[in-house]
Amino acid sequence: VIAGGPLTSSSPAILAPFCDAVVLGESEDLLKPVMDIVFAGNPKDQHALNALADLDSVFVPALHHECCVPIPGAVDAAALPARAAITTPDTVLSDMFLIEPERGCARTCTFCVMRRKDGQNGGMRLVSPRRVLELVPQSARRVGLVGAAVTDHPKIAEVVAGLANQGLEVGLSSMRADRLGANLVDALCESGMKTLTIASDGLSERQRASLEKKIQASHLLGAADLCAERNLRRLKVYVMVGVEGERDADYDEFVDLCQQMAKRLGGSRLVLGVSPFVPKHNTPLAATAFAGIKTCERRIATLRGRLGGVAEVKPASARWAWVEAKLSMGTSSEGRAVLDALQQGGSFSAWKKALTACDEQDTRRL
Repeated sequence: VIAGGPLTSSSPAILAPFCDAVVLGESEDLLKPVMDIVFAGNPKDQHALNALADLDSVFVPALHHECCVPIPGAVDAAALPARAAITTPDTVLSDMFLIEPERGCARTCTFCVMRRKDGQNGGMRLVSPRRVLELVPQSARRVGLVGAAVTDHPKIAEVVAGLANQGLEVGLSSMRADRLGANLVDALCESGMKTLTIASDGLSERQRASLEKKIQASHLLGAADLCAERNLRRLKVYVMVGVEGERDADYDEFVDLCQQMAKRLGGSRLVLGVSPFVPKHNTPLAATAFAGIKTCERRIATLRGRLGGVAEVKPASARWAWVEAKLSMGTSSEGRAVLDALQQGGSFSAWKKALTACDEQDTRRL
């Protein structure tokens, strides 16, 4: 059993009970040598495991200690872009062709696993607009532009406009408020966009600066103006609660900002996606504790109560955020707890029982 994917680079140890090997980071350069080893003979014999462990950026649980995980792989820009090579109706986005106009991120947001890591993920690599446009098949009707920082591409408006001119509907996986401009928003509207989605993440200027988010209130208000001027249906803003060190003044500032955005939006709706902060491995905030289920629920209720009639508050579950926090910082013990929880029905109570048992085992070991 071999696993891969972007999140395996953050916490591969949790997969140790289930996988013979985990391919960390970008896999274009690793897939062939991995498959050569697997198909050369018995992939579970010691020779094969040793060969896999000798490959850069391949984690072999039977041979590597959980604390000695290899550095994730990164490929040259010449290998880009990744795109939907297989189309099938049996996927969530079955009617959308996915392609990346960029890979990686040059930003340093302290809570994000996709943040720039010097010497590890190559920073941000760009794909030319021409290359993106020529790879979209004629059969496509909807195109999803995916990446960690899509709107940081200096020519993203050109890419979107090119797709819109072909009559294609376009979706972006991420939009930063400080990168929005009239040309980009106009192109997105031409392609059928009805909702403008951005992230504040921090509640206040102080908190966003602490998180190295570098989004200011003026950027969020500017997004509201762009939304209103083009009669979009809604502006959706993502924000986190439960960040260590947050203050009542942060909530006061965010409520005031939402009131200002709502006024500027006119007939458009303001929707808030509120999520509890979840610490993650290999980020500067990895050692930060999860705020707690009751604390997050109380803070979500505070926003909902104070913004009634101003914004529609759509919170993520604080309970499942607790589960996510346990898994994101987990080891092989939490990996085994996943199986226990699923075998017991997969309810929150089953997850709580299985993950709490991990804590008790750690306490006994101490």
